[in-house]
Amino acid sequence: MPLNKFGFTRWNFQYDIGSDTTLDPIADHKLLRRIAGRKNLFMNPLLTSGYLKGKRVLDLGSNSGYWSYITLAEGGASFVQGIEASPELVEQANFVFEKKGMIPGSYDFRLDDAYSYLRETEDRFDVVLCLGFFYHINDPLALLQLMRRVCRGFTVIDTIVHKSDEALISVRPVQRKSVIDEANITLELVSSPKAIHWLAEEAGYVATRDLTDDYEKISSMWDYIGAFRSAHVCSVSDKIETIWPTALNPGYMTTSEDLGKYGYFPEMHRKGGRS
Repeated sequence: MPLNKFGFTRWNFQYDIGSDTTLDPIADHKLLRRIAGRKNLFMNPLLTSGYLKGKRVLDLGSNSGYWSYITLAEGGASFVQGIEASPELVEQANFVFEKKGMIPGSYDFRLDDAYSYLRETEDRFDVVLCLGFFYHINDPLALLQLMRRVCRGFTVIDTIVHKSDEALISVRPVQRKSVIDEANITLELVSSPKAIHWLAEEAGYVATRDLTDDYEKISSMWDYIGAFRSAHVCSVSDKIETIWPTALNPGYMTTSEDLGKYGYFPEMHRKGGRS
C-alpha cells in the first residue's frame, strides 16, 4: 500500500498538523461527520461534565490516539495509557502527540495485546475506553472482567453488535490482521446489546446503560441507525446519568431475575426464548 500523508499508509482520524491535515475535508467528509457523530454520542458528555479533569484514562485499541488526545487536550485528563496491537498505529499515535506538543509523561502508547496488558498491569484508571474494539475479540466476558479489574469509574464501549433482542453472541470468521501475534485471531465474537448488559453484570459492574442520539440526518451513522452498532457505559459505582443525562436503561431483567422467572429452558415457556 502506498504511503499517505506524513509517511503513513492511511489515517482513520482527523488531526491538524502544521498547515496540513490528515484527512481531506472534501474527500473524507462522510468519515469526518461520522467521527463527529461518535464524539457527540459518548465523548462530549465526559468533556462537558468536567469528569475527566485530573483523571487517569485507559484507551484499549487506541488506534492513532484520537480519543486519547481528546481526553487530554479537551478533557484535562492527567494521564492516558493507550494499548494497540498494530505497530504502525502505535508509531502514528506517538508521531501525532509529538507534533501536537503533548506533555511528555502525560501519555504512553504501548504495543501490546489488551488481554495480556490487563492481566499484568497493576495500574488503575478512572475511565476505560473500549471504542471500536469490543468486536475484535474472542472472549467478551474475560475482557469485561479484566476491564472491571482496572476500572474505578466508568467503562465506555462502542461496538458493532449482534442485532437481536435476546442475549446472544455471533461467532464470525475474520482475516488475520497486521498486528502482534498475541492479538491475531481468526474468529471474533460479536455480542448483542442484552448480552453486553448481562456480561457486564457477571463481570462485576453495578450498572450498564445504552447511549443514544438523533442520527436521522447523519447518513454516515447508518450502522447506529440500523442497530448494528451501539454504545454503552458500564459503571463501577457512580451513577451513569450524572455524566450522560440521556443514557437509556433498557429495563432488562438481571440474570437472577430471568432465571427465576423462566428457568434454564425459557423455550419451554414462550416462543423465541428469552427476550
